[in-house]
Amino acid sequence: MEMLKLHNKKSLLGMTLVLSVGCGGIAAAEQFPASGEYIYKGGNGSLRVTRAAHNTLHFEISTVGGNGHICDLDGDIKNARAVVSDDEDGRCELSFTPLQNGGVSVSMSDASACQVFCGMRAGYDGDYLRPPQGCSYAERKQRRDAFSTLYRSKHYDQAAPILEDMLARCKDVVDGVEDTEIRNDLAITQYHLGRAADCIRTLEPTLAYRIKSAAALENELAPADFETYLPLAKAAWYNLSLCQKAQ
Repeated sequence: MEMLKLHNKKSLLGMTLVLSVGCGGIAAAEQFPASGEYIYKGGNGSLRVTRAAHNTLHFEISTVGGNGHICDLDGDIKNARAVVSDDEDGRCELSFTPLQNGGVSVSMSDASACQVFCGMRAGYDGDYLRPPQGCSYAERKQRRDAFSTLYRSKHYDQAAPILEDMLARCKDVVDGVEDTEIRNDLAITQYHLGRAADCIRTLEPTLAYRIKSAAALENELAPADFETYLPLAKAAWYNLSLCQKAQ
């Protein structure tokens, strides 16, 4: 009898191993999109994917559009699709498609039905990217804090490379506001280093470089965007004047 029991235990162990491998294969097939944080290309939002109960995937999308309008939605993903609404206003089904760089492209079945989760000037379809190393929200904050510490200590030669690397590495995952903030900080640092030409080149990609007055900027931007960007534009105009005079 003891031998029989031992044999049964071995058989059960074998069955457990087979089932575990089988379940692992199923889980792998259901992995997409991979769990983690993705940033909306251009930096105006995020996609968060988590593994929920019963091995299902849950997603949360949050984006910001013009004039402070936002999109917020969430749901469960099955076979790389998620039905987030299905009522008298229509059916909104999202498809999640892999990108070569490890990101995710989100598309809508019906733009009108899927727009109910957004303000008028906001949207959420498009590409969501895996942030490069050093470019997640938390990492960017840490690096900018490190820059500020060095800048206040007047270690400009150590501070500048931090932001130069961020601009090169994180360009696809920062929005226009943060990009101008970083460029302003780098430009004034380059000014202190006697690199006036580099300072000007750093500011050239900004909206403030192209539009050089508050009145013209107000005509260009929606009201909420203008209020947000004007202080950054004023700083950029001041930094630009310093560097132009220093040439």
